[in-house]
Amino acid sequence: MIAAHSAVQAGNNQSASDMLQWVLDHSDEPEVKDIARLRLANVLVDESKYDQALTLLNAQHAASFTGLYADLRGDALVASGKTEEARAAYQKALDSLGIQSAYRNVVQMKFDTLREQQ
Repeated sequence: MIAAHSAVQAGNNQSASDMLQWVLDHSDEPEVKDIARLRLANVLVDESKYDQALTLLNAQHAASFTGLYADLRGDALVASGKTEEARAAYQKALDSLGIQSAYRNVVQMKFDTLREQQ
């Protein structure tokens, strides 16, 4: 996964995708798969492959990842023009992230921006 991160930083999304898919196909650790799936979905969103990203984000994952998955799902939905569904995804992320989570503020800003666009 470190090599995949480096590939993304170097702008080689295809290589990163291949490495992350390998992790998904070969890892026996559910948490590692959850992280790899999240990172792969992020690469797919960057490549405007929203449907593929959403498919990955709909996979079963540990409850501790619900907020992150919902947030990225919201990003993919916004980018694909599905504003109402994005609002619901961001609300789910807000509901899942702890009140003290610094990341919650980022999600709140995304949610508020969509609310202002009504």
